[in-house]
Amino acid sequence: MSHALRSRIILLVIVLLGLALRFYGINWDQGLHLHPDERMLIMVATPMRFFANLNPDFFNYGSLPIYLLVATGQLVEFITSSDYSSYDGLLVVGRFLSALADTVTVVLIYRLARKLFHQTSIGLFAAFCYALFFFPIQNAHFFTVDVFLTMIAALLVLLLLGYLEQPTMIGLMKLSIASAAAVTTKISALIFFPIIAAGIILPHIQSRKPRVVLLFFSSFVLLTVLFTFLFMPYAFILPYRQVIANCGSVLSFINVTCPIAVEQLPVVRDILLQMKMNSDPFIFPYTLQYVGTTPYWYYLKNIFFWGMGPVFSVVSLMGLIRLIRHMRLIKEKPEVALMIFFYLLYFLVIGRSAVKFMRYMLPLYPAFALLTGYALYRISEFRIQNSEFVNRYVPRTITAVLLLVALFWTSMFMSIYSREHTRITASKWIYENIPSGSTLAVEHWDDRLPLPLAQQSTFRFEELALYEPDTDKKWSYINQQLEISDYIIIASNRLYIPLTKLTQCEKLPPGKCFPITAQYYHELFNGKRGFTKVAEFSSYPHLSIDGLPARNAFGLRWPAWRLTFYDDNADESFTVYDHPKVMVFQKNM
Repeated sequence: MSHALRSRIILLVIVLLGLALRFYGINWDQGLHLHPDERMLIMVATPMRFFANLNPDFFNYGSLPIYLLVATGQLVEFITSSDYSSYDGLLVVGRFLSALADTVTVVLIYRLARKLFHQTSIGLFAAFCYALFFFPIQNAHFFTVDVFLTMIAALLVLLLLGYLEQPTMIGLMKLSIASAAAVTTKISALIFFPIIAAGIILPHIQSRKPRVVLLFFSSFVLLTVLFTFLFMPYAFILPYRQVIANCGSVLSFINVTCPIAVEQLPVVRDILLQMKMNSDPFIFPYTLQYVGTTPYWYYLKNIFFWGMGPVFSVVSLMGLIRLIRHMRLIKEKPEVALMIFFYLLYFLVIGRSAVKFMRYMLPLYPAFALLTGYALYRISEFRIQNSEFVNRYVPRTITAVLLLVALFWTSMFMSIYSREHTRITASKWIYENIPSGSTLAVEHWDDRLPLPLAQQSTFRFEELALYEPDTDKKWSYINQQLEISDYIIIASNRLYIPLTKLTQCEKLPPGKCFPITAQYYHELFNGKRGFTKVAEFSSYPHLSIDGLPARNAFGLRWPAWRLTFYDDNADESFTVYDHPKVMVFQKNM
């Protein structure tokens, strides 16, 4: 078997492994729409149809993933005659698209590594690493825009490297399409544009023909704007309509003779809100968890422990150090420098944001995979002079052990999808164990339990507004609610994690300090609030081996074995969607 054929077979196995991991347990919430961002995107997409209604009227994210979802849903519906354009049908389609897009990223990483390092082995190592990174696997189980941005960002780097080798108008058009696709997926993709612009200009600088540079750069800008319009037309159409409705003509708006403000335009309004959120963690209740977190370090800590795991993280760092120590490699290969600056700029800009959802760093994981693959290759090829035995076995053994440990780590987290979602299990328990007609105190800004399963809910609900400022009026009302409540249901750590930390009032803005709320949670968890915890539902990453009842040839019994990794300290967004901890408290009689 030739080396090329063997490499293709190995790549196919890696891609199939990545695909299997991303599809495994993809119906993790049994179709109950338990991811809020995914739920919002599907709610936006449900009333849309090609070519009857294409107005999303929603610009917190780009329109391209929504259009892709709607188009695919209609196509599958046409082929199968099943209702895949409905609210529930689009959930299936959306998750299928996410899993497929992230699998495509595996292939793009292989091609990137081949182009950067000209080594098939590095490409295979890098692709295998990304296929095993749990955080991309987890996000591929959700229909969110970050998965698509990650794929498009990797494609942008690949196209940019190809353009550097051969700067043609065809290559420029491909770059323009990919750039428009990125920014119409998520506006933060604008961060990549300075590197893209530099990559377009650099090949033409040596020609010393300013007209050529201007031609290519202006062509890129015009084509990108054109494709941005095609991928996100209502970002242009709605402001135009609003200006015409308010001003009579576009000229009136341009000449500032019209009272409409730019920030009132729908696209600008939604984008500004997202930008404000990333600079102010107090703007929404669900972003309070990021108050006081350290820029850059908070992201790196979560990447190390939860995104990649300690083994892959250390190896990736080794790859980065190796590249930095051998600057000659970077100088001789400007494409390596371009890749590093492309992702470094993104990290420097996003890493300083006040709101630090782990998924914001998802586009960096292809770079981590490239660094990890490079390091693993260097480890496997390490040689000691005059030591044939060591050179033959030790480096590859170390590499195999590292990959095995990483596979073991990913398997622990994949166990989440082998079990029923904790909110579903908790809901079944509530229906079976809490008397009909009971009053349940639930927390606002979180999903209400029990979920609407086959059983009909006959419970009364009291919603505890715990995010409201700590005032006597707030707690007078909450205490009245608790008086008439039979149970308290805490559906996740979404509220109690941030609210128990925001107690230093002298350092916090007015109304954003919660000492009484923190005391409430401490008393509740310690059984001093008149309620006792009667049930807890958790789903921690773990691996276990059941003990064998039969004795072996030596008369020994194999013991049961279990290793559990507690991720309570992870970023809230890492656990709250697919494996939140649920607690039920019953009023003391």
